[in-house]
Amino acid sequence: EDSRGRWYVNLTCEIPDENWFQEPSPFGSEVGIDPGTKTVMTTSDGEEFSRENITRKYAEKLALAQRHRKKKRVKAIHAKIKNSRQDWNHKKSFELAKRYQTSFFGNASSGKLAKTKMAKGIYDAGWHEIKTFLSYKSLRRGGRMLEINERNSTVTCSTCLQKTGPSGLSGLSIREWICCSCKTSNRRDHNAAKNILRLGRETLSLRFN
Repeated sequence: EDSRGRWYVNLTCEIPDENWFQEPSPFGSEVGIDPGTKTVMTTSDGEEFSRENITRKYAEKLALAQRHRKKKRVKAIHAKIKNSRQDWNHKKSFELAKRYQTSFFGNASSGKLAKTKMAKGIYDAGWHEIKTFLSYKSLRRGGRMLEINERNSTVTCSTCLQKTGPSGLSGLSIREWICCSCKTSNRRDHNAAKNILRLGRETLSLRFN
């Protein structure tokens, strides 16, 4: 039974392995993924996966239902928000799993960031769910998703590896910066994703050496 009082039945069955696995992702394809709030995901290839803030979209309707104490309506709106977010997460994680054999996902701490003024954006992004979906969808295609420590990924220039980028919470508003060491122009999220890809490759190299 869900929060809206609807009942479901789950049936389990065994299927042959060949029916579970899907067409493999391109061999050797790798991508670094930087999680964010304005842009939910940015890849090392420069692609941005963004959507409107679903929580904010339904905020007015939710507030109205709460003021009038319409419990069923409140539950229905919460379910709509959850299902809309989940649908988007399923579709985008499928795209990534289909295109890349190995995905390196930055391990941004939702718990720590949820204590800041960005809390609503953090919860709406749903990084944990995306990582869960991407992990098993990659596995089905013979690939893998690895979480990578993204510490200093936003302040380190992906070209010269010097820490010349804007730091701290105040630096989050700066979306593009020029490295004072090598003069490279960096887009904040794209630069971080490229660093995550590099760190991911280094992590795998250490594992097999």
